[in-house]
Amino acid sequence: MLDEIYKEEESAPKDSDPAIYYDEKLLGYGHTGARYGDVHQESGMLGEITLGRILRILRVKWLTVLFGLIFGICGAFFYLAKTTPVYRATALIEMKVRKPKIIGSQGAVLEDYGYVPREEIFNTRLAKFKSPKMREIAAEEFAVLSADKSLSKGDCLKAVSGRTSFKLKNKTQLVIISFENTNPEVTAMAANSYAMASREVSLKENKVASENAVEWLRIQASSQKKLLADTEQKLADFRAKSHMTILEGRQKSHANAITELNGSLAGLESKIVTMSEVLKILNIQALDIEGAKTLPSGVPYSEQISTALKDLQATIKQRDILLNNYTDKHPEVVALNSQIDNYQKSLISELSTARTVVANNVTLLKNQAKSLRERIVSIQSEIATLEGTIVSYKTQITAMERERDVSDGTYRNILRRIEEARLSTDENTAIINIIDFAQKPSSPVRPQKSNVLMMGFIMGLFGGFVLAFITDIIEDHVTSDTDIEQSLGLKVIGLIPCIPKAEREKLALATLDNKFGVVAEAMAGIRTVLGASQYKDVTGSILITSSTPAEGKTITSCNLAVVSAKSGVKTILIDFDMRLPKLAEIFGDPGKEHSLLHVLQEGTIQNFSKLPKPGPCEGLDVVTSSPSSTISTAEVLGSRYVVDFINWAKDNYERVIIDSPPFGVVVDAGALACLVDGVILMCRPNKSRRRDLRRIVSQLDGMGVNILGTIVNDVNFSKHSYFSNYYHNSYHNYQYGKYYQSDTGDEAKS
Repeated sequence: MLDEIYKEEESAPKDSDPAIYYDEKLLGYGHTGARYGDVHQESGMLGEITLGRILRILRVKWLTVLFGLIFGICGAFFYLAKTTPVYRATALIEMKVRKPKIIGSQGAVLEDYGYVPREEIFNTRLAKFKSPKMREIAAEEFAVLSADKSLSKGDCLKAVSGRTSFKLKNKTQLVIISFENTNPEVTAMAANSYAMASREVSLKENKVASENAVEWLRIQASSQKKLLADTEQKLADFRAKSHMTILEGRQKSHANAITELNGSLAGLESKIVTMSEVLKILNIQALDIEGAKTLPSGVPYSEQISTALKDLQATIKQRDILLNNYTDKHPEVVALNSQIDNYQKSLISELSTARTVVANNVTLLKNQAKSLRERIVSIQSEIATLEGTIVSYKTQITAMERERDVSDGTYRNILRRIEEARLSTDENTAIINIIDFAQKPSSPVRPQKSNVLMMGFIMGLFGGFVLAFITDIIEDHVTSDTDIEQSLGLKVIGLIPCIPKAEREKLALATLDNKFGVVAEAMAGIRTVLGASQYKDVTGSILITSSTPAEGKTITSCNLAVVSAKSGVKTILIDFDMRLPKLAEIFGDPGKEHSLLHVLQEGTIQNFSKLPKPGPCEGLDVVTSSPSSTISTAEVLGSRYVVDFINWAKDNYERVIIDSPPFGVVVDAGALACLVDGVILMCRPNKSRRRDLRRIVSQLDGMGVNILGTIVNDVNFSKHSYFSNYYHNSYHNYQYGKYYQSDTGDEAKS
């Protein structure tokens, strides 16, 4: 009973059945909801820009890109022909940081380049070279170099007013002086004029600096001496009031206290861990009577627990012996059971008392440890404050000592320089040397033919692609399977090859007249796709529609009905394009008695069986319609007889194929789409527009219509077509572009 009293109920949550994330049927292309891919909405006016789309545009619009490329190259040649060539001449000078010494003594000019970065010195001098004063000096030098007495000052200023640059050569003291002009001779002389002007400017600056050097040094020495005295006095005063020795002693005392407190805290934490383990064991043993035999040493009341346990075990053993001979109702057994209950209660009481004592000890030890930690934190805070104060004082002392040393060194250096300046006041050596004079350029630097032509090539190519991209956006035509599968989210069920110059009647029955032709092969492939298991439940009734007229709905409907019937499926082909019926042109005018429009207008369900006429092959019936100017097609399609007729067709035929009007012209296709199992959209490259197809798909999705996919009609399988990757050689080696080949070998011209 002891284990029943202390045992806790454990309930583990059962694993639920795995969720069904998708059904196998939903993976087909005919289910309601998400199809092959979701309808992609164009992102902005440009739409989605992908690598596939870029490659498609380049392939389809290559002539536009070529036109842009030619235009760019022609523009480059025109620019080269109309642009005046510009020449460039360069001179090289050396700009030294310190002047060369003629005598061993220090120069009169006190240069502080040792304290200023070298780059700043060079950049300062280069900035001076670009001043208007520099241009005036260069004009004077130009007049000397030209040796033309007729040149006025204005003419010389104009000659040196071209594009001038002073560029420091990387990691050297050399400066490249460049000058650009349309006259190569003027260009070379102007570059040399600036080189000579830079040396002249340097000489004048040195002369002025030498004259004022000694006086300036005396003023600096007096100022530096006063600064040195103030620094030494400031350092002495700070050392007197900082009391660094006292602060460091206090810091050491606190550190020793921290060490002792940490040792005491470690001992307390060890005791806490030990007592916590004992408490954990007592809690565990309380759930198991047998476990009480292995109580750890140091457990309070361990002797009482052991005694109670032994009495309990002896009594249980004695009762078990009596139970071998008597029932549990025997007086002696009942008496022993009563003793067992008393011993169990005693054992429980002893264990509870032991747990309480251990828990109180743990709480006491934790409170002591908490007090020690608070003391340690307090001392550590005091140590941190002392350390901050000591570091701050040491930093200030170090800074003051450094300031004193600097002031002392500067003062001694100024005294030495004063003596040296007396010996070198007249020394005035130039710090700029001309390394190379500019030579007359032989070829222009602008425009560079290779760069201009390359830029024209790149700009033309880019402009051509932009133009191609813009025209593609404006046209918005479907040109590839990528436009259908990725942009519209539809599966391409099949491709019908291009058959130029063929009559509608022949194309509509191409699978019947030439069973080995390319149209028959394509329709057989479509039939195979629709016969797959995932389409089994959604191809009983199929509506074929498109976004615009002349995309091949009627031809596809007829051929699909023929191949379906020839495969053994009882099929009915219905012409629901009652405004402009086309099946009557292929299978003959049905007359009013057999016209779908007229029968639906009469509303006689019994006449439905009179509508089908035998088709061109076994297993195929055809329902056609005659146009009427007196019957409202919209009213007929809105009547309940349309639903009754389609249901009648589903009940009497295995497959119902409906040729409907274009979806984007009238709403007939939308009304009929809700009555069939699946819808197939027709698409024609370079005619169907992605925007129209996307709108149709979105509307059909909103009505809950199953979209089986698309059939692409009039596909050009030549090697230059984007659909050429679908090209394959048929078993009979038929070539795309031929209409049919009869058994006798006759061919219709493409």
